[in-house]
Amino acid sequence: MRGKGLGLICRFVAALRERGVPMLTTQPVARLALDSGRVTGVVMGSGELIAARKGVLLATGGYGADPHMSWEFEQLPGFAHEGSGLIPQSLTGDGLVLGAEIGGVVHKVENSLRVMLSYTIPAEIPGGTATSVHAGIVELCSPHTLLVNRHGRRFADETFFQGIVPELRLFDPARHEYCNLPAYLIFDAQYLEKFSLANRPIGSVVPRTVARADRLSELAAMLRIDVGGLQQTVSRFNGFAASGVDQDFHRGEHQWKLASRPKQPGSGSLGTVEKPPFYGIELHPAGGSSAGLLTDMHAGVIHQRRRPIPGLYASGNAAAATEQGVGYQAGLSLAAAMTFSYLAVRHMLGQG
Repeated sequence: MRGKGLGLICRFVAALRERGVPMLTTQPVARLALDSGRVTGVVMGSGELIAARKGVLLATGGYGADPHMSWEFEQLPGFAHEGSGLIPQSLTGDGLVLGAEIGGVVHKVENSLRVMLSYTIPAEIPGGTATSVHAGIVELCSPHTLLVNRHGRRFADETFFQGIVPELRLFDPARHEYCNLPAYLIFDAQYLEKFSLANRPIGSVVPRTVARADRLSELAAMLRIDVGGLQQTVSRFNGFAASGVDQDFHRGEHQWKLASRPKQPGSGSLGTVEKPPFYGIELHPAGGSSAGLLTDMHAGVIHQRRRPIPGLYASGNAAAATEQGVGYQAGLSLAAAMTFSYLAVRHMLGQG
């Protein structure tokens, strides 16, 4: 059984199989085929032409597995860090390249919020599989956790990733460094008694590769976090947890997500970090793409001369998220892909 986005995609794959639609997963596309300025199909890496009577839809995802494109478009250290299993290695920006080389506009949404913090737990045995997780789903929204920078300071409401992302982009020109990257997830034994870590069952043994110590000062030294800064921050945070109000960032007071915890005295997402052992994990930015092919209301790709390219469409992370702009809510990548793929096919069929 599969749930969430994976479950949705599994159903789509099943529908394609039921209808006998071929899925050529091992045959890369070399370029788009053109005839008098209209896209008429795709030329495969083998040289074979697959003709398209109505149009071609680029739904190839983003570019998270390409370090060069990730840096050029995101400019966030560690966005496509080596070893992350969150990003399929096929996401190399193929759709953007195919569209751009025939004149399609690659559009970037500046200061996009389509970013989340993630972490990777190395395998415990040589040759094993590392575990990569988006921290914002459980870890940052549950009590007994906090988010700090290398100076040991909090910089946002941990439960509200739309508030976190702008802080990740802050750059200190004097120090020539990003102020809040890398970031660190700090938690204690209380968290492990109540909540899941890395999608494991509650109460599971923490992998040996996760840093831990009986004192915060020791943990800070292991992670190269400022010792005094972390101790002061945790002490202040614990005071907020005791009173139920985060006076610095108002953690848990945003009612933006449907999965918010039942209301408790104060904020249900606050909990002290005081029971050893203490744990820490380095976090890196990951998530959707800030750049994609510019499209119109029918998902048609826009040419540099600001007209649709006949026969070419784009959806999902291969298309610029102009319908969302800077803002973003969880789950919209697949929702946008479904919506604009549907609109693209409707438009193809209406073109005769």
